[in-house]
Amino acid sequence: MIDLLEQRRLLAAISLSGTPQADIVTVALVEGLLRISNTGVNTLLINGSSTLLPNKSKSYADISTFSADVGSGDLQHAREAAVH
Repeated sequence: MIDLLEQRRLLAAISLSGTPQADIVTVALVEGLLRISNTGVNTLLINGSSTLLPNKSKSYADISTFSADVGSGDLQHAREAAVH
């Protein structure tokens, strides 16, 4: 006999690493997803291994924690009011 388990969600953390240069990042909730947009000219690092190229965005589901290490550069950021 096989018993079905209830549906589970893995809540995850996102860590964004800036560069020594001026980075421009937007963080927003779009249709229930956390969207990180890199509108600067530098490639950013997400979770230590994934890259976010200039003028690109990535969306993530079920994120419980977001943190940013801006490095020594000048980070410009914007966030939607719903992103705490």
